[in-house]
Amino acid sequence: MNRWLAGADIGGTRTKIGLVDKETLEVAGLEVFPTEKYDRDIFMEQFLGAVERVCRKCSVSREELAGIGIGIGSYVFEPGGIVDSTWGYIPCLDGVALGDEVEKRLGISCAVDNDLRAIALAESRIGAGKEYSRVLSITLGTGVGVCLTVDGKFVEKEAVTHLAGHIMVRGKGEWVESLDQKGCYCPIFGCMENTCSATALEKMAREMVAPDIDNIQLFRLAREGRKEAKECLQFFFDCLLRGLNQMVYIFSPDVIVLGGGITKGFGPYGEELGKGIKARVHSRQRPELSISRLEENSGIIGAALLWLVEK
Repeated sequence: MNRWLAGADIGGTRTKIGLVDKETLEVAGLEVFPTEKYDRDIFMEQFLGAVERVCRKCSVSREELAGIGIGIGSYVFEPGGIVDSTWGYIPCLDGVALGDEVEKRLGISCAVDNDLRAIALAESRIGAGKEYSRVLSITLGTGVGVCLTVDGKFVEKEAVTHLAGHIMVRGKGEWVESLDQKGCYCPIFGCMENTCSATALEKMAREMVAPDIDNIQLFRLAREGRKEAKECLQFFFDCLLRGLNQMVYIFSPDVIVLGGGITKGFGPYGEELGKGIKARVHSRQRPELSISRLEENSGIIGAALLWLVEK
């Protein structure tokens, strides 16, 4: 019996690949590399090389892999796992039947879906949402991704809600000029992705606090009492709450699970954020807020779950 699955999380910034135990869903081994966006051959070479390296780390042969699951930051059409990068996050894979391509090159079965759907499976089944029915997973990374699961299952066959992070959360000229100068690729000004993603937070921090600051430093300076850092985060969280309250009216979740690297700094703000979710679909509803406990492994575990669900 093949015990192992490979799980791959392909994002707009980096790609992570690990092995996942089919029974325990524990991750063994990890390879991380910057996502090559423009050259398909280079990307595939890096991807396949990372699979080989992680297998060697865990002393697992390719023949011992049951299959591979892939979550990718795009829309995915079936059959074949055809990538539709939509807004050009990973243009070298646009139109590629990634599932078929990986199956051919690795000689094992492959399941491909949107990365947020993979993460949502992991959060709803073994993560912060496992005790709830309606789980809304939102990741704050390069962009803002959204997926609803009900009782650990997808509501839709395809990723029709993953771009819901483009709802409007701020007005023109509100607070930080740099967000207005370039705007977002979507047609909605002041959207959540252009304001509440990790990318947007870093832009704000570099205008408001220091030109070379990153998000880790921003949270540290805020903890140390730096006025500009605290003001930057306050605006960020105000806008985030505007978005989260709208999400309640759209999806009616029992719990909202926030993921993404920047949420590691949310600890001191968690209680305030939870209290700030005041939207209610009915009088008995009390939507809760939770931070992902799976952290870096959520996309890899979720990708493995994609394979288990689809195969």
